Amino acid sequence: MKRNFEAKILKDLTLAVENYDSQAVESICNTAIAQNLDPVQGIEEGLAKGMEEVSRKFEAEEIFLPELIVAGEAMKKGIRILEPHLEASRKERKNIGKVVMGTVAGDVHDLGKQIVSLLFFIAGFEIQDLGINVPAERFVEAVRKLQPDMLGLSALMTTTIPQQKHVIDALRSHHLREKVVVMVGGAATDEEWAEEIGADGWAPNAVLAVKEAKALMRRE
Repeated sequence: MKRNFEAKILKDLTLAVENYDSQAVESICNTAIAQNLDPVQGIEEGLAKGMEEVSRKFEAEEIFLPELIVAGEAMKKGIRILEPHLEASRKERKNIGKVVMGTVAGDVHDLGKQIVSLLFFIAGFEIQDLGINVPAERFVEAVRKLQPDMLGLSALMTTTIPQQKHVIDALRSHHLREKVVVMVGGAATDEEWAEEIGADGWAPNAVLAVKEAKALMRRE
């Protein structure tokens, strides 16, 4: 009986995210906590499963960016409710790797990076977002202090993508380049650019960025 009840909660959570329904997500998550549902299960088999379906539809162009963002906000609301209970459950979410993400100096575009960060989180990455207009020195310091597995450098404009190379060069000069995988992205970037500046990976959109990141982690 309990198993059936838990299965229903997980299915309802999945559907609430797929339907972009933040209020339903909040209500179901509160019910899940009251009924002692495993919060890790709620995140991975409920919220994330729903977001994965939304991401699939986005990749297939069945839905568009506004729907992806709204679904992401619904999922994040649920995570904010469930996460404080993870310690009590003595479990942790799966962790593929630690990623430091940021938009390079001179660039204040944030939306694309937020979407990538969200999908990385869903996939099981730990994310540290440095924000926008991040100078190379701050990226270097973050790599030194946080010791991430991967560094994500976002740049939307042709005038700011040279900063991606500047960051990679700065990592080399501080003898940190070999310690971290570097992915670059943004509307003005492409695979040829990534190879030219010595990045390890590139992807044309957020969904494929997750696939590329997972592949890079397997190679490590």
